[in-house]
Amino acid sequence: MDSFTSPRRRRLALAIGSAAALALTAAFAGPAQAAPAHQATPTQTYHVALDTLNDSGASGFANLALRGDQLTVIINARGLTPGLAHAQHLHYSPAAAHTCPPPSADTNGDGMISLAEGVPFYGGVEISLTTSGDSSPSSALALDRMPVAKANGILHYKRTFTVTPAQAAEITDFVVVQHGVANNGYQATLPTDCGAVN
Repeated sequence: MDSFTSPRRRRLALAIGSAAALALTAAFAGPAQAAPAHQATPTQTYHVALDTLNDSGASGFANLALRGDQLTVIINARGLTPGLAHAQHLHYSPAAAHTCPPPSADTNGDGMISLAEGVPFYGGVEISLTTSGDSSPSSALALDRMPVAKANGILHYKRTFTVTPAQAAEITDFVVVQHGVANNGYQATLPTDCGAVN
Protein backbone atom coordinates (compact mmCIF):
# COMPACT_ATOMS: atom_id res chain seq x y z
CA MET A 1 0.00 0.00 0.00
CA ASP A 2 1.22 3.52 -0.86
CA SER A 3 2.44 5.16 2.33
CA PHE A 4 0.80 8.46 1.34
CA THR A 5 -2.62 6.86 1.10
CA SER A 6 -2.47 4.88 4.32
CA PRO A 7 -5.27 5.64 6.82
CA ARG A 8 -2.81 6.89 9.38
CA ARG A 9 -1.19 9.31 6.94
CA ARG A 10 -4.54 10.55 5.71
CA ARG A 11 -5.69 11.28 9.29
CA LEU A 12 -2.44 13.14 10.03
CA ALA A 13 -2.75 15.23 6.86
CA LEU A 14 -6.36 16.11 7.68
CA ALA A 15 -5.40 17.14 11.23
CA ILE A 16 -2.57 19.35 9.98
CA GLY A 17 -4.83 20.92 7.35
CA SER A 18 -7.57 21.64 9.89
CA ALA A 19 -5.11 23.28 12.30
CA ALA A 20 -3.73 25.47 9.53
CA ALA A 21 -7.22 26.52 8.49
CA LEU A 22 -8.12 27.45 12.08
CA ALA A 23 -4.94 29.47 12.45
CA LEU A 24 -5.66 31.41 9.26
CA THR A 25 -9.25 32.05 10.35
CA ALA A 26 -8.08 33.40 13.71
CA ALA A 27 -5.43 35.56 12.04
CA PHE A 28 -7.98 37.25 9.80
CA ALA A 29 -10.82 37.39 12.33
CA GLY A 30 -8.76 38.70 15.27
CA PRO A 31 -8.24 42.34 14.24
CA ALA A 32 -11.89 42.73 13.16
CA GLN A 33 -13.12 42.08 16.71
CA ALA A 34 -12.00 45.50 17.96
CA ALA A 35 -12.45 48.88 16.30
CA PRO A 36 -9.19 50.61 15.36
CA ALA A 37 -8.05 53.16 17.94
CA HIS A 38 -8.26 56.00 15.41
CA GLN A 39 -12.03 55.49 15.19
CA ALA A 40 -12.57 56.26 18.90
CA THR A 41 -14.32 59.57 19.62
CA PRO A 42 -11.63 62.10 20.60
CA THR A 43 -12.03 64.40 23.61
CA GLN A 44 -11.59 68.11 23.01
CA THR A 45 -10.40 69.98 26.11
CA TYR A 46 -10.32 73.69 26.86
CA HIS A 47 -8.74 75.50 29.82
CA VAL A 48 -10.26 78.92 30.50
CA ALA A 49 -8.95 81.60 32.85
CA LEU A 50 -11.75 83.50 34.61
CA ASP A 51 -10.84 87.15 35.15
CA THR A 52 -12.48 89.64 37.49
CA LEU A 53 -15.31 91.87 36.33
CA ASN A 54 -16.92 94.77 38.21
CA ASP A 55 -14.13 94.85 40.82
CA SER A 56 -15.73 91.78 42.38
CA GLY A 57 -12.41 90.21 43.29
CA ALA A 58 -13.61 86.90 41.82
CA SER A 59 -11.40 84.83 39.57
CA GLY A 60 -10.62 81.23 38.79
CA PHE A 61 -10.46 78.60 36.07
CA ALA A 62 -12.93 76.60 34.02
CA ASN A 63 -12.19 73.36 32.20
CA LEU A 64 -14.41 72.12 29.41
CA ALA A 65 -14.13 68.62 27.97
CA LEU A 66 -16.23 67.69 24.94
CA ARG A 67 -16.53 64.08 23.79
CA GLY A 68 -19.22 63.41 21.24
CA ASP A 69 -22.36 65.01 22.63
CA GLN A 70 -21.14 64.98 26.24
CA LEU A 71 -19.74 68.22 27.66
CA THR A 72 -18.19 68.21 31.11
CA VAL A 73 -17.72 71.60 32.78
CA ILE A 74 -15.49 72.05 35.83
CA ILE A 75 -15.19 75.43 37.54
CA ASN A 76 -12.94 76.38 40.43
CA ALA A 77 -13.41 80.00 41.48
CA ARG A 78 -12.57 82.17 44.47
CA GLY A 79 -13.43 85.64 45.73
CA LEU A 80 -17.18 85.11 45.34
CA THR A 81 -19.79 86.33 47.82
CA PRO A 82 -19.75 83.71 50.62
CA GLY A 83 -22.82 81.65 51.34
CA LEU A 84 -24.77 82.80 48.29
CA ALA A 85 -25.71 81.13 45.04
CA HIS A 86 -23.96 82.35 41.91
CA ALA A 87 -25.65 82.09 38.54
CA GLN A 88 -23.18 80.88 35.91
CA HIS A 89 -23.53 80.15 32.24
CA LEU A 90 -21.96 79.36 28.93
CA HIS A 91 -22.84 82.39 26.83
CA TYR A 92 -23.09 82.52 23.04
CA SER A 93 -24.78 84.49 20.30
CA PRO A 94 -23.85 84.43 16.60
CA ALA A 95 -23.47 88.21 16.48
CA ALA A 96 -21.53 88.52 19.77
CA ALA A 97 -17.83 89.30 19.92
CA HIS A 98 -17.23 86.02 21.83
CA THR A 99 -15.09 87.76 24.40
CA CYS A 100 -15.35 89.31 27.85
CA PRO A 101 -16.50 92.93 28.11
CA PRO A 102 -13.85 95.64 28.55
CA PRO A 103 -14.34 98.58 30.97
CA SER A 104 -15.74 100.62 28.06
CA ALA A 105 -18.78 98.30 28.03
CA ASP A 106 -20.14 100.38 30.92
CA THR A 107 -22.10 102.61 28.56
CA ASN A 108 -24.26 104.30 31.22
CA GLY A 109 -21.24 105.31 33.28
CA ASP A 110 -22.43 103.88 36.60
CA GLY A 111 -19.14 102.11 37.18
CA MET A 112 -20.61 98.62 36.69
CA ILE A 113 -20.95 96.42 33.63
CA SER A 114 -24.50 95.14 33.76
CA LEU A 115 -25.72 91.87 32.29
CA ALA A 116 -27.22 93.72 29.31
CA GLU A 117 -24.06 95.78 28.74
CA GLY A 118 -22.06 92.57 28.56
CA VAL A 119 -24.31 90.75 26.08
CA PRO A 120 -22.81 92.32 22.91
CA PHE A 121 -19.48 90.84 24.00
CA TYR A 122 -20.30 87.43 25.47
CA GLY A 123 -23.77 86.84 23.99
CA GLY A 124 -26.92 85.45 25.54
CA VAL A 125 -27.19 82.40 27.77
CA GLU A 126 -26.65 79.18 25.82
CA ILE A 127 -26.30 76.71 28.71
CA SER A 128 -27.20 77.40 32.33
CA LEU A 129 -24.58 75.77 34.54
CA THR A 130 -27.02 74.51 37.14
CA THR A 131 -26.24 71.81 39.67
CA SER A 132 -29.20 69.65 38.59
CA GLY A 133 -32.25 69.59 36.35
CA ASP A 134 -32.84 71.89 33.42
CA SER A 135 -29.82 73.66 31.92
CA SER A 136 -31.55 75.67 29.18
CA PRO A 137 -31.59 79.49 29.09
CA SER A 138 -34.89 79.27 31.00
CA SER A 139 -32.86 78.34 34.10
CA ALA A 140 -30.50 81.30 33.80
CA LEU A 141 -31.61 82.67 37.18
CA ALA A 142 -32.60 79.41 38.88
CA LEU A 143 -30.62 80.34 41.99
CA ASP A 144 -32.03 77.38 43.89
CA ARG A 145 -30.07 75.15 41.49
CA MET A 146 -26.91 77.22 41.13
CA PRO A 147 -23.74 76.47 43.11
CA VAL A 148 -23.22 78.25 46.42
CA ALA A 149 -19.90 79.79 47.39
CA LYS A 150 -18.41 78.47 50.62
CA ALA A 151 -17.75 80.65 53.66
CA ASN A 152 -14.30 81.47 52.26
CA GLY A 153 -15.74 82.55 48.90
CA ILE A 154 -14.52 79.45 47.06
CA LEU A 155 -16.77 77.61 44.63
CA HIS A 156 -16.22 74.18 43.09
CA TYR A 157 -18.48 72.94 40.33
CA LYS A 158 -18.67 69.94 38.02
CA ARG A 159 -21.44 68.66 35.77
CA THR A 160 -21.78 66.82 32.45
CA PHE A 161 -24.35 67.98 29.88
CA THR A 162 -25.70 66.49 26.68
CA VAL A 163 -25.25 69.09 23.94
CA THR A 164 -26.68 69.45 20.45
CA PRO A 165 -24.47 69.21 17.33
CA ALA A 166 -24.81 72.99 16.93
CA GLN A 167 -23.63 73.62 20.50
CA ALA A 168 -20.70 71.25 20.03
CA ALA A 169 -19.68 73.19 16.92
CA GLU A 170 -19.97 76.54 18.75
CA ILE A 171 -17.86 75.56 21.76
CA THR A 172 -14.80 77.60 20.79
CA ASP A 173 -17.01 80.70 20.76
CA PHE A 174 -18.50 80.08 24.21
CA VAL A 175 -17.79 82.50 27.04
CA VAL A 176 -17.95 81.36 30.68
CA VAL A 177 -19.53 83.97 32.97
CA GLN A 178 -20.30 83.85 36.68
CA HIS A 179 -22.69 86.35 38.24
CA GLY A 180 -23.57 87.75 41.65
CA VAL A 181 -21.93 90.85 43.12
CA ALA A 182 -22.46 92.30 46.61
CA ASN A 183 -22.91 95.96 45.70
CA ASN A 184 -25.66 97.88 47.48
CA GLY A 185 -27.14 94.51 48.32
CA TYR A 186 -26.68 91.32 46.40
CA GLN A 187 -27.12 91.83 42.67
CA ALA A 188 -27.49 88.34 41.27
CA THR A 189 -27.22 89.28 37.59
CA LEU A 190 -24.08 91.41 37.68
CA PRO A 191 -21.09 89.55 36.16
CA THR A 192 -18.35 88.73 38.64
CA ASP A 193 -15.79 87.05 36.39
CA CYS A 194 -15.50 85.93 32.80
CA GLY A 195 -13.37 83.86 30.43
CA ALA A 196 -13.59 83.19 26.71
CA VAL A 197 -13.10 79.60 25.57
CA ASN A 198 -11.27 80.69 22.43
